[in-house]
Amino acid sequence: MTSVQEARKKELARSLVENAKQVEANRQRQRRMQEEAQRQQEEDERERAWRDSLRRQAINEEVSKKMEKERLEQEQIENTKKTFADKFRTAAAILQQKRIQYLYSHNTAPAELDPQMDNFAIYWAGELAKVKDPEMHEKLVSNTGPFLQLMREKYKKNIEEKLKKQASECYFPYNSPF
Repeated sequence: MTSVQEARKKELARSLVENAKQVEANRQRQRRMQEEAQRQQEEDERERAWRDSLRRQAINEEVSKKMEKERLEQEQIENTKKTFADKFRTAAAILQQKRIQYLYSHNTAPAELDPQMDNFAIYWAGELAKVKDPEMHEKLVSNTGPFLQLMREKYKKNIEEKLKKQASECYFPYNSPF
């Protein structure tokens, strides 16, 4: 019977060795699976970290672009404000110059009319002197007063038209200086 017992012992030993090998193989397989799972988890974490980094970078770039756009818009607004302020100052200065010119012209209008009339009277006297026919000369001399008055009104009207235009350009109400 020893040989049966020995066969059993051998079979049992072989079975134990086989079981031990299977247990060891299972352990190694589990360890490899755990290592693979660990590697996969680490790879997934690296990919997540990389995607998060790319997302943060994209967000930062978008924020940077928006900030730059806002800065450029603000700069454009400031430049526009400055341009309008400059144009306003220029327009105000031009308006002031026109007002001063109008007031000066308004105040000197009566004095401007007299030299024009004097010049025309001298011209008219020269033209009368050229007329040789005594009858025609006498007729023209007799009409000189009304003619000079008519010319005075014409010169006065021209001066007033100029003053009216100046008054409207500088937003002043017009009143005649005559």
